[in-house]
Amino acid sequence: MKKHKLISIVPLALCILLTAGIYTAKGVPKKIKVQIHTVKGAGITEADVNDWIDKTNEIDKPQVKFIVDSNHVYVPNSPYDVNKNDLCRINIWGVHRNPWAVSHPNLVDPNVSAQWGRVIMLVPGDGNDVYIRIPPFHTN
Repeated sequence: MKKHKLISIVPLALCILLTAGIYTAKGVPKKIKVQIHTVKGAGITEADVNDWIDKTNEIDKPQVKFIVDSNHVYVPNSPYDVNKNDLCRINIWGVHRNPWAVSHPNLVDPNVSAQWGRVIMLVPGDGNDVYIRIPPFHTN
């Protein structure tokens, strides 16, 4: 029987334990709270955002489940207000044009959806291929 040095077995055992823990955790989705903000007349409704979240949940299952727990509807032409975002949630804005294009004209196309940390801007006709990258933050 071949003898193994303890130093070579310990990393293998740790790797197996860590991998087992990861796969056990995959059976229970991480719940991420979502706050929806829609501007009336922007071309994206609350129902559109909910459909998009359902599609995203299908892609991410069983690792992540996005749960809408707050909806806000604003009057037409309401400006994006960073102070309305909840720092403990993903904030999805349904807007006519990406407002970040005003402050970052060389970086952001106003007709393209984008994510900046915990905030997502969805513009009409561009939400089908948007994918949420989960930013690190505490969720309960």
